[in-house]
Amino acid sequence: MNCREVLAKLYDYLDSELPSDEKHQVKSHLEVCTHCLEQYKLEEDFNKLIQQKVKSPADIQNLKSKVLQEIEKIDRGDNKGASSSSSGRSVFYLLAPIAAAALIALVLINPFSPKGSVLEAVYPFAMEHNKCLDHVLQYLVKSQDPQVVQSALAHFGSLPDDLFKIPQSDYQIEGAALAHTDSGEKPHIDYDYSGTDVSIFVLDRDTIDKSAFRQLQHNGKTYYMGSCPKFHYVIWQCKNHECIAVSKLGEDQLLGFASTF
Repeated sequence: MNCREVLAKLYDYLDSELPSDEKHQVKSHLEVCTHCLEQYKLEEDFNKLIQQKVKSPADIQNLKSKVLQEIEKIDRGDNKGASSSSSGRSVFYLLAPIAAAALIALVLINPFSPKGSVLEAVYPFAMEHNKCLDHVLQYLVKSQDPQVVQSALAHFGSLPDDLFKIPQSDYQIEGAALAHTDSGEKPHIDYDYSGTDVSIFVLDRDTIDKSAFRQLQHNGKTYYMGSCPKFHYVIWQCKNHECIAVSKLGEDQLLGFASTF
């Protein structure tokens, strides 16, 4: 299935559910197509559809018209290289920037991802971490001083001190933000690990449904690991809290990072 065919399926999706085999084909394409995952941007209307689950007739018709226009551009040859990682203009050009991860959310979360899947469980954290990568995260504080970052999160009460200790020279704290989750605003701590962004979200105990994650023991502690097309995830108990680390780091690296806390 090429980019044009995927657009056509997204057009169909706006009218009704897709058959399971077509869902699988769209998902398979988007998991490997650099252009779709990194170059395409969604308009604000798509974000509204995904985030707020609003499906008014006007919204649907508006989106269908825009998707159809992009299909016609491909047919005219206006968007050469649509199936590659070309650096040309995005197919869905924005009036206001929206994270490219929203495209993954559209086709994998709503409605392609099954109930109880890793991606369903980590969706809000994937979206927040993607803001780091797109340099659009709104920080409470941006600092490499752990005490400054900890102070910025003081209104959350007692957070695990270990999260603000930097025992290794290959990673450092970068800042803190508020993550918008179903259970309210939660601390989001941004780290740099050997040049790669890692986000840790500090949650209440048992916030995340871990049924789809792999459980393993490491250095006497229990961890839960999972993956989706873009990121890896590690969940663990940190004193009275539950933490989830999100990153493009390999699973072993991310587990090693999490185990330092």
